[in-house]
Amino acid sequence: MGICKKCGRKGLFLLIGRDGLCGNCRKTYRETETTIRKIDRQIEQLDKERDSVLSAPDLTPQEVDGHIRSYHYKDVNVWVNWQYGGVYGKSCASIGMRRGDLVELVPHRRKDDPEQVSVRWNGVEIANMKTGRMRGMVQQWYAAKLPVRCVVSAVGGEQKLLLEFAFYGRPKFGNKQKSAQSKINSDLLERIEKCNGHFVSFDVETTGFDRDNDRIVEISAVRFINWIPTDTFTTLICAEREISAAAFSVNGIKREALIGAPNEKEAMNAFACFIGHDAIEGNLLMVAHNAPFDKSFVENALQRNGIFAELQCADTLQMSRSVLPDLGKYTLSVVAGFLHIEQQQAHRAANDALVCGEIFVKLAQTLLDRKAVSRRQKKDLSPLEKELCDWICNTLQNAGCETEHLSFNVSTYLSVNCWHLVFRLKPRAKKPYILIPMDLPLPPEFETASATKSEGENLKRMFFTSAQDLSVLSDWIIEQYASISVQTSHYWRMGNPYRREIQSIQEGQYRPHMCEK
Repeated sequence: MGICKKCGRKGLFLLIGRDGLCGNCRKTYRETETTIRKIDRQIEQLDKERDSVLSAPDLTPQEVDGHIRSYHYKDVNVWVNWQYGGVYGKSCASIGMRRGDLVELVPHRRKDDPEQVSVRWNGVEIANMKTGRMRGMVQQWYAAKLPVRCVVSAVGGEQKLLLEFAFYGRPKFGNKQKSAQSKINSDLLERIEKCNGHFVSFDVETTGFDRDNDRIVEISAVRFINWIPTDTFTTLICAEREISAAAFSVNGIKREALIGAPNEKEAMNAFACFIGHDAIEGNLLMVAHNAPFDKSFVENALQRNGIFAELQCADTLQMSRSVLPDLGKYTLSVVAGFLHIEQQQAHRAANDALVCGEIFVKLAQTLLDRKAVSRRQKKDLSPLEKELCDWICNTLQNAGCETEHLSFNVSTYLSVNCWHLVFRLKPRAKKPYILIPMDLPLPPEFETASATKSEGENLKRMFFTSAQDLSVLSDWIIEQYASISVQTSHYWRMGNPYRREIQSIQEGQYRPHMCEK
């Protein structure tokens, strides 16, 4: 009698091979081995494609419409839409796409993904961008009406598509946009400080994505006191609408589960009682992930039942984009995983409301810590040092320089850094001075002296009385910073451990463009 050592089947007429496996197990084993070899070949082929892409000549020009290419990425991977991903035997290559083809980038403003950018080829939407930073850059360049070129660099089957991106010129953000963003950040910090750890996080599941025509089928809320969850509210709602296929694919709630649930009026009255009169009038902070979506559904539902609410909401989606700019994807589960927050049952209101509240606690604490550091650093600066930092930052920004990694180290000298040292000043000396190259020409009215041996034998001191005196050095300052900034940006794109090192250095230094105004 044969016995299979894999599945344990036994029988008088069961055929067992030399490997001790029955026919079914041997077939499964061979299929698994074939699949593994196929995956290995695909990985090897993709590595070859990437190597060939990186070593191949550029597909995008150095200049377009008088704008110089400022950023260039040769191997950006994108999500190929399902109809061209091999499900029906099609791939980007099989529909005629070839290396060097120009594709169109189309920014969208969807409720579920406000920064989505689609990739079109021959008028057909074939892919979606998945890199958060790159999508943000496309949105910025399009808003500034600057050229962006996107060319196919490698085509494969099974959802493989590599693109080459080129961004031309640099968007200049006006003072209105800067002050508006600063006001948003300031308002958020003010609300975080005012709430003092007392807020309500909430989440809804709906029949669809139209706030006017669709209805809530589940609503949950969690009350936090002193940053700790203390009380929970959750209920299903017997909605007057059918649950759409798109909504069901997200929340998994069937129509049968709503039988016997409270109607909308009963559920919303109970929800209003839970969050309290202060929240209804906007005096208690409410927290949600993609808050505009949840807030619109809740306010509409309350209004239909005679309760007019003006909820004051903090959005953990926008907060996570601000605090975690390099995360790439900002769904609730991704942010929770990054912050090591356990998630029991995703896309159900009760769990999502609790997880959203815990995310808010961690992000709020990070923002409060940053503000405390900024206040401490600003307090340590002398008036002249503060003036110099602001002048240097504004000069670089007006020249179109990227100041994301600009920082100042305040000690005996005021060091201007972009991860590495750019130049140094000594504003606390009896006669403030800046260290510049010995051969740098200056107008005769400026007093100079040789630098000490420790400061640098090839440097000299230029004395000044105010930040405006440094205007004669603007070109040199911009040139010095730009050369260092290019190197820093290169290592930043390489990811960790360089990125962690850059961040650790910046966190201990003064950054005027990151402080509250």
